[in-house]
Amino acid sequence: MRKYVPCVLVISFVFLLVPIAQAIKLSPDYRNAVAHFNLGNAYCNTGKYQEAIESYKQAIRIDPDYAVAHFNLGLAYHLLEDRSSALGQYVILKELDIELANELFDEIYRETDREPVPLVTIRQEPREVEAFNSNDIKSESKNARKLAEKEDKWSKWQKSLNTAYDEALKYDKDTNLNAGMKVEVWKRLANEFSQDNPYSTEDQLIRSKAVERMEYWRNYREPTPPVTIQQEPSYIGASITKLRSSYKKLSLSQVQLMPNVSIRVKDEWGSYVHSTINHDYSLKTIGGDKVVVDDARGLMWHQSGSHKHMKLDEAKRWIRALNKKSWPNKGGYASYFDWRLPTVEEAVSLLESSEKNGDLYIDPVFSNEQRYIWTGDRAGSEAAWRVDFGYGFVGRIYVDYYIFVRPVRSVLSKDSGEEPEEEAYGEVEVLEEEELRKPKFRNITLRSSYRDVSVSQVMTMPNISIRTKGLQSVAGHSTINHNYNLKTIRGDKVVLDHATGLMWHQNGSDKNINYKKAKKWLMTLNRSGYAGYNDWRLPTVEEAASLLEPSKKSGYLCIAPIFSKKQRHIWTGDTMKGKEAAWRVDFYRGGVYRHYVYYYAYNFVRPVRSME
Repeated sequence: MRKYVPCVLVISFVFLLVPIAQAIKLSPDYRNAVAHFNLGNAYCNTGKYQEAIESYKQAIRIDPDYAVAHFNLGLAYHLLEDRSSALGQYVILKELDIELANELFDEIYRETDREPVPLVTIRQEPREVEAFNSNDIKSESKNARKLAEKEDKWSKWQKSLNTAYDEALKYDKDTNLNAGMKVEVWKRLANEFSQDNPYSTEDQLIRSKAVERMEYWRNYREPTPPVTIQQEPSYIGASITKLRSSYKKLSLSQVQLMPNVSIRVKDEWGSYVHSTINHDYSLKTIGGDKVVVDDARGLMWHQSGSHKHMKLDEAKRWIRALNKKSWPNKGGYASYFDWRLPTVEEAVSLLESSEKNGDLYIDPVFSNEQRYIWTGDRAGSEAAWRVDFGYGFVGRIYVDYYIFVRPVRSVLSKDSGEEPEEEAYGEVEVLEEEELRKPKFRNITLRSSYRDVSVSQVMTMPNISIRTKGLQSVAGHSTINHNYNLKTIRGDKVVLDHATGLMWHQNGSDKNINYKKAKKWLMTLNRSGYAGYNDWRLPTVEEAASLLEPSKKSGYLCIAPIFSKKQRHIWTGDTMKGKEAAWRVDFYRGGVYRHYVYYYAYNFVRPVRSME
């Protein structure tokens, strides 16, 4: 039963508010919507219908689906004899609560001698309720304003930090600044923005990056000036020392018998050695990326390699990410997609006979940040071979140890006419990567670019069965036969849909957030490289609607149980033309709905990316 109070003019209501005995346990914006709703009731009962209308409208801006606010707003319009506006609320209510809609319609057209329909004083939802002790509306509104002002303050602070970070990145890439100047840039950013943002973790990531870049430039040593070229040279030197580029399982004796190597001291775990090859190095910049071409061996090396040390399986994933066509702002490092771990012979060929790069046994054309690197050759089931430039040593190391990665690729030789040998990561690794790149069963293509989408366009979406249509919504479900597969990549869970070629974040955001914060949350996710990718985005309305199931298959949600059950409704990247609104998909009600993008409009975020 709803609780009512007659809509009569009582002067005492000027200073009194309708108490609430019960309230629904909803999102953090609920109490603010209720405050405006109750204030509207107070205004209405004192005859201040215009003020009541504004209060009801504010409650609806916070929660567009607030059915009883629409009902009372329609009554207020009716009391002002604005039948057209009252009927407008009736049309909206038909999609939210048909019972309330019928009540409002009857009131608009009631006979004058019949008792008027009372105001609704409590929001009704099919949810659990709990005791709620309401403070004075003015106090509630004041607290809400304070919270809003505080969050707005930190939002501006975060915006300033992001701007400063973007500027620091520009200075970081400026070749006219020396390493000392760049250290000061990052130090100043870290000091000026040392406070913790209580509403975001993005500031922590930025400060961490600032410290990382500061340490990098503190230890930086100027390399040999690079030669800028536009593309890979069509040939390499006439005299080439051919090195094995395919991976093998090698014994200690096999490593000690390697050609082109001078052994100083033998050890049970390896040998202290140096290369006997006459190098022909040249430092080049291709597509903004630095590489070292060795014409004596027909190899192209990553000049700096990884800035962090990692386990062997992490090293392989790092290289696969390096080869991704989605690599930021270009396709593959230096525009190549065949980077790999070096073989032990290739890695040992870098060893010099003395400490030529600071205290490292490697040519100064390379970065001196890496003291030791992985190779792709194994030394038994639990170990691989590594090369140590700090000691001039090649030896075995367990695969769960942490060392650096220096990728390499083969350069085509004009003299030999040979193509580079194929990389060999192992059958399981290759199959997994192939599965991610080329979904076997894809048969549906969904729009992935954002648009302004009208109600009629949503109603005519392909691959969806529509049950009911509304002025701002469509209830229905997808007709796609999904082919879901749950995978864990780099410790992160994703759901592959081979029917649509999409990869979904399995959990999505833990909290429902406003539209502006949703975009920032995605930026943070991409900076962290979730599952090894940095092209996560909001789904389009077509992509998000493709998740809708015809029944509640995941508890009380119309979505496959392979996804997290926490997210009742999610943002899309599509907006509504001419409106300050975006489309959302609601898995609880099973449909697509318009939702205003105001500060207090909250939804969850479920990122997606295309697997192609």
